[in-house]
Parts: sequence; C-alpha cells; structure tokens
Amino acid sequence: MRYFVDFENVRNNGLVGIENLNKEDTIIIFYNESSTLNMKTHKALESATCHKEYILVQETRKNALDFQLSTYLGSFTAKENEFCIISQDHDYDAIISFWKERKIIIKRLNNLKGENTLTLEKDVEKALADTPDIQIEEIVSIINHYKTKQGINNALVKKYSSTKGGAIYQKIKLLIKNKK
Repeated sequence: MRYFVDFENVRNNGLVGIENLNKEDTIIIFYNESSTLNMKTHKALESATCHKEYILVQETRKNALDFQLSTYLGSFTAKENEFCIISQDHDYDAIISFWKERKIIIKRLNNLKGENTLTLEKDVEKALADTPDIQIEEIVSIINHYKTKQGINNALVKKYSSTKGGAIYQKIKLLIKNKK
C-alpha cells in the first residue's frame, strides 16, 4: 500500500508504526523547510523495510502541501485502488469521498499504526502537566509500544525509576484503560 504522509500536520507522531510496514509498502512523506525529525523517528525510518520517498514542498502558500499530496495521490489511481493518507486534516475527507464514488479506497489515519496518537499526546501532556523532566513523546511512544498496562508500567519504571515511573503511571492510568 502507498501511505501519503502530511508531515507538516502530523510531525513525528504520524510515523508511529512505521516498523509494521513491509517491503511491499511505500511511504511518501511530504514535508517543508521547517519540518524537523527527532532521532527516534529518524532511526525508525532508517530501519524500516518499506520503500521511502521524501517530497520537499517549497511553495509556502496556504494548503500547498495538501494540494501537492492530493495531486500526487491522484496520479496513482489509474494503477492502484487503495491508499492511506496520514493526517489529522479533515479537508482530505472530500478527496476520500470523491474517490470512494469511483471505487478507490482511501483511508485517513493519524499515524501508521492507525491510532489517534496526536490526541493521545495532548491527553498525556495534560495528565502530566505538573510532572517535571519528562518527554511527552517518549511517554506516548511507550504507551503505543506496549500492549499491556503491566508492560507500560514496567517501561516507565525502567525509564524513570520506581517512584517517578509509578507516579507517571498513576497519572496516565485512565488514558490506557483499553489496554489489557
């Protein structure tokens, strides 16, 4: 499958789950000059087996990246019939509806794992607002990586110590109620 990433919109969190793609998949990352990639995401991209394409959008007008992504996606519809857009931007839903009528399937997800990581990041940030010296992205990554509450707790304790990791776990417990 081809994954079209609106990196301007989802940033590093949009690439969560890249390790689940395989050599038959292609990820096309649309970015601009102000885009920054953290080291964890860079390492995940480097080790991913999927084909990667990077498209620098130099046009600075409003929605330029969105239009270029949409046009490029459209160029593949003659050969393929299923795609995924990684973005929070609901404006892509109009494109999804247009192609659905023509039997082309396009999904829009917040990240490659299919989870709403961007909302999760905001919730974690709110839950841990009074906790100093933590990286919200690391906490979100731990939550997304582990399938069980116990796994999340263990990872937090390993990363932050028994006391601080336990305190973090207590503050995010409601956010992970869907875990085993």
